[in-house]
Amino acid sequence: MRGKGYLTVVSLIVVFLVVLNLPLAVTRPLRSAARELLTPSQTAMVRFSQSIRFWWDGWIGAGQLARENTRLKGEVAFLRGELEKSDRANRENGELRDLLGLREQARAPLVAAEVIAREDGGGWWQTVRINRGANHRIRPGLPVIALEGLVGRTTNVTPNTSDVLLISDPNCKVGVRLSSEGAFGILRGAGMAASGLPQFDIVLPAALPVVEYLAKDQELLKGEKVVTSGLGGVFPPDIPVGVLMESKMDVTGLYQQARISPSVDLARLRKVFVMLMPEDADTVPRKSALMEGDAP
Repeated sequence: MRGKGYLTVVSLIVVFLVVLNLPLAVTRPLRSAARELLTPSQTAMVRFSQSIRFWWDGWIGAGQLARENTRLKGEVAFLRGELEKSDRANRENGELRDLLGLREQARAPLVAAEVIAREDGGGWWQTVRINRGANHRIRPGLPVIALEGLVGRTTNVTPNTSDVLLISDPNCKVGVRLSSEGAFGILRGAGMAASGLPQFDIVLPAALPVVEYLAKDQELLKGEKVVTSGLGGVFPPDIPVGVLMESKMDVTGLYQQARISPSVDLARLRKVFVMLMPEDADTVPRKSALMEGDAP
């Protein structure tokens, strides 16, 4: 059997050599036939190798896309963080500019404070509590302002806290004037929401404060700015209070009254400033009384 195998191999080699040495005219048909015979298998092999390469490229490409996607997500997160930092820095710079302008306008030392509590019983939060008190030379009856304008006045004071009666409270009365027309009046908080139901005050907006005792022949224009008049001895003049929204003649016909939209969003108070009077400021070290050195 082994001898027959050798004989077969030798025979094939001889045939192959003979074919190679045959004249071209004889081998051309043989080569053509062999090529036609091998074409299907060659085609199948090419397609198989192409599919393998396509699968391999797809797998490698998917991995690269995943890595690229992860990298881009990281870059987007980083850029968002940088954008937020930039926005925060711009807001802080704007607040600092506003604070400098506020200090110049106030013409009095300001003690910066944070709102730490709101009144529980009244619903509309007509009183807030701040984290500054007698230890910071705060006493009852001092004006309290925010960057946008008037907030109210201090009432009950402890060593490290103070209650602030907001201008939305009916018990808080402020002498005001119309900035352009010069008409004088008294601002009174409206207190309850439109429903008149205390249990709903926490979800309903408070009624707009009312300016009373405006001269009956005075022309009142919607959108006109309202500022403190300085009359009454509590609030200094020219602190922004709000803008006039609507007006009407009082039922007595003796004067007009108007409703205003407050300059300060009293429901979202976070930071306020207590204005010290000259007699209070004289006893306060500069760094503990001025707002730039006494941040909450």
